[in-house]
Amino acid sequence: MQRDRLLSRCHRVCLLVIGAAAVAVASTVEAEDAKPIALTRLTPAGGQAGTSVTVTATGEFPNWPVSVWTDRDQLRWEPQEASGTFAVTIPADGAVGLHRVRFTDASGATAIRPFIVGMIPEIVEAEPNNRRDEATALDGLPITINGVLEKSGDVDGYRLQLQAGETLVAAVVANEQLGSPIDAVLELVELSGGYVARNLDAVGLDPRIVHTITRDGDYVVRVYAFPSQPNSTIGLSGSADSLYRLTLTTSGFLTGSLPTVAASDSETALLPTGANLPEPPEPRVMPPPAPESAERSAWLSFPDVAGAVEIPFVPSSLAPQAASQQARHAEVPFVASGWFQQADATESYQVNVSKGQKLQVHLQSQSIGFEADPLLSIRDAAGTSLSSKQERDARFSWTPPEDGTYTFEVRDRRGRFGPGHLYRLTVEPETPAVAASIGADQFTATVGEPLAIDIGVARQFGFSETVEFVLTAAPKGVMAEVVSSPNEGDAAKKVSLTLTATAPASGPLRIGRRVAGSDTLEPVVFGNGRLTEAWLTVIPAPPAEDDTATTDNTAAAE
Repeated sequence: MQRDRLLSRCHRVCLLVIGAAAVAVASTVEAEDAKPIALTRLTPAGGQAGTSVTVTATGEFPNWPVSVWTDRDQLRWEPQEASGTFAVTIPADGAVGLHRVRFTDASGATAIRPFIVGMIPEIVEAEPNNRRDEATALDGLPITINGVLEKSGDVDGYRLQLQAGETLVAAVVANEQLGSPIDAVLELVELSGGYVARNLDAVGLDPRIVHTITRDGDYVVRVYAFPSQPNSTIGLSGSADSLYRLTLTTSGFLTGSLPTVAASDSETALLPTGANLPEPPEPRVMPPPAPESAERSAWLSFPDVAGAVEIPFVPSSLAPQAASQQARHAEVPFVASGWFQQADATESYQVNVSKGQKLQVHLQSQSIGFEADPLLSIRDAAGTSLSSKQERDARFSWTPPEDGTYTFEVRDRRGRFGPGHLYRLTVEPETPAVAASIGADQFTATVGEPLAIDIGVARQFGFSETVEFVLTAAPKGVMAEVVSSPNEGDAAKKVSLTLTATAPASGPLRIGRRVAGSDTLEPVVFGNGRLTEAWLTVIPAPPAEDDTATTDNTAAAE
């Protein structure tokens, strides 16, 4: 009997130990399986101004509903009952262009994803549409189609009726603004199979076709892609995140403006450029940002016109200029904007400079959303070329060998022209300057534990002053001491701002920089999107281990 009671007691203790172990294993598995909040894509990837759109967010949302952060305040994102679904209300005015979106909860924040607002009607792609006889029939233009090349070999086709004399604009936004991992291709073919036009890389890796139709008929616009990063795969690319926006129109399409920048402290008259615009186009006056605003750019658009253009604000010292077909005089510093409107066009700027005056020269086109592939030559008064830059997005230092007038000549590498072939030329004195950046745009801290944020410091042209970094905005309970970057040692190139938090919280994070002794703060930028605001989540400290429970279980086992 005593033996039976002993075996029974042993049996109960063994079950207790096994049960406790099972709970521990289950808890470990559950903790490992618990996924943090994550966002992989938004579909559709945009919407029309003045409408409401149902957007599906693909990802992991363990605590639904979630909060929404955007870098612009115009859109209203309302979580719906179904996890990952939002009703997005887009105002009619002020919201056009690119919006950066992230979702947050108490555990953290997602990566940022783009959402684009346009001015014309939009639809969502519907499969099947791979073959010409399956191409989606479009009721009318203009229209923007939100599509996805879901798998390898995917080809999306759209059927439309066109009349002789109409100029069709077909433009894809994918890699450049949506970050899609594709090098898209656009084709215009007759429904019967005849080839009409094809384009691969108009704006970066995104294609665009501007073609005048020569005969009435049914046509198909096809979209397919190769990988944006070449690999060993031979064939067409596709994946769940291969999003694109295809705009089709035979009416107005905006590609840019002259000038391509606006003054930060006064109104700027912008002359729109593009295809199928009225002649002459009406200028648009761009007001400066409010004095207290942190805006660095604004978006230019027109009602019922496809396309939108981001216009950066520049100081009044960089007086915006638009080029004529003749050589014109420009005073350093300046920003000149030009448009190649005919084949083999050359545009020139005559600049008076002094011997030994170091200049910073920057020529841009595709890196700022245009189609040109510009080349720059600097010539002396005799016409001799002193400097010629062949690379795209050329940025370099140049020092004139003598006092005098020099000519800055800009032309397209292949002599091409068209509504999107604009460029921007910036010439400034080379003066000491500093820039600062942080690689990430979201952070997670733990209550009571320090979080070090690394800041890269780029000193240019002999900048030697001490720079201070200051926490300018953070969730409640988050603090940081000012950190300094002197001109010597490792700290001249990189410093760490250490945050500490006293309670769980989440919210925007901003860091400013200033020259020591100055009250003027400039924002430090975060991540690839060069945001002036990041996101910080502070989570509770992990609970202390319960040694009592461990001791009790051990005693019971004994």
